Parts: sequence; C-alpha cells; structure tokens
Amino acid sequence: MKRFQPNRLFIGILLFFLIGILNQKVFSQELVSSSGNEFKNDQLQISWSMGEPVIETFEGSSTQLTQGFHQSNLVITTVEEIPGIDFMLTAFPNPVVNYLTLKTDYNQVNQLRYILYDSEGSMLLQADVLSDESEIPMHKYVPASYFLKIIKEDTPLKTFKIIKTQ
Repeated sequence: MKRFQPNRLFIGILLFFLIGILNQKVFSQELVSSSGNEFKNDQLQISWSMGEPVIETFEGSSTQLTQGFHQSNLVITTVEEIPGIDFMLTAFPNPVVNYLTLKTDYNQVNQLRYILYDSEGSMLLQADVLSDESEIPMHKYVPASYFLKIIKEDTPLKTFKIIKTQ
C-alpha cells in the first residue's frame, strides 16, 4: 500500500492559507462606551456615544476623513472666534438642508448682525439678529461650503463654516 506524501507545493499552499487564516483580522467597528443611542425620523437623525477617548478629523480640498468609532453627520466648525467673548454663539444644524439656526444668549441681540458668504468670499445675505434664536434660509443655495460671520458694530465676533447639503 502506497502512503500519501504531499509535495512541497501542496505544503506551501497549505501553510500560506493557514497563516492567512491565523492573521485574519476583524474589521468591524468596536467601541467600549458607557452609553450611546440613535434616533431617526423623517427630518432628523441624532446619534451619540460617550467614552470615546480618541477622535480626529482631517480635511483636504474635497475630502473629509474622520477617525473614531461613532461618527454622525454633525459638523460644527468655527473658523474664527475673537477671544474674550462672554456670551454663546452657535449655528446648527451643520450640515444644513433648509434653515440654519443661529442661537445666542447675548442680551443685546439688536447689536448683532450676520453675513453669509460663499466659498469664494461673495456676500450672499446679511441681516440683523432679531432674537436669541434666528433662522437663516439656506434652501435657496446650492450644496456647498459657506461662511457665516457674526459681527457686533462692525467688529467680527465669530465665523462658522457651514456645509449645505441637498
């Protein structure tokens, strides 16, 4: 009776596949988090997690790469902010589809004004801030990056980079 003797090619292929299987890595996202959840409806998506030790975002001319386990579509970017402002200024949601909300806790809102610029620096819209929460219409603009500058008596206070989507 002849005994089976594998040749070197067969052993090499077998070793190649065994090493490949042993070095197989799982590429799914894992997060050790104390809490997290997600909510969706027709107009809004909110997702969050707590306990993420390292996240970072890198941007190129046409690409955005975000490192981290839990990544939502929310992007809040302050391009410029004057130090020493003792009140809050926020603009949300970002990215925006229809209306951008500008919110402040400044008690003299009648001194504030906003100016919306396109990415080439052309002024598209300017108006006085009339209340502590103002809606800025964005539905008439094409999807692109915009800049929202908040000024007080001709002094720039804060500039936001706004992403307009469909």
